Amino acid sequence: MNDPNEPDPLALLRTAWLRPTDAAPTLTLEELQAADRDLRRSVRRMNIQEWVAGVFLVPWCLYSAYRAERTPTAVGMLLLATSGLFICYVIFKRSRVPSVSPSAPTREFYEEHVGALTRRAELLESVWRWYLLPFVPGIAVVYIDAVVVVLGRPVVTPRAYAVLGFTLLVAVAVYLVVGVVNRRAARKIRRRIETLRGHDSGGTADG
Repeated sequence: MNDPNEPDPLALLRTAWLRPTDAAPTLTLEELQAADRDLRRSVRRMNIQEWVAGVFLVPWCLYSAYRAERTPTAVGMLLLATSGLFICYVIFKRSRVPSVSPSAPTREFYEEHVGALTRRAELLESVWRWYLLPFVPGIAVVYIDAVVVVLGRPVVTPRAYAVLGFTLLVAVAVYLVVGVVNRRAARKIRRRIETLRGHDSGGTADG
């Protein structure tokens, strides 16, 4: 039999469950502004990198299409140039962080910052659709044309097969790495959003 002097475990559990928890710390406007500046710097740095890549990629693809000896290769390079322009357009339209007035109330600043983080996470999560997928047709056309050229030779050496296989593996690896890196970045932003919402459960100061 149980000792009547011993505390009831269920009662202890019920007490712990119903015990009020400490309120989450409040967010100040200065903290939100600092977080917003960090986000803007990060986005601006990444956008500059993409723009620089596009400045080199698009002209190189157009030049390669002009110099290509085979029509399929020229078509593939034109598709790659078009994909580069499309990606630059998406970055221009969706990757910028709208500015918030420094004099905005804390609540408004909080909502705008969380919205910007959410849009950033969504953009990174959909990188397969708008960043990687557009390159697939051009890469496929160029690669298939290279395979046709190699297989059309009188003698196909093992080295030629190795080069084709290695090229395909590199392309797949690059796609996987880009996808995984952006997915991890999106998860990090999602955790940041949850942290901000947890702090906000205590209210935003001066808002």
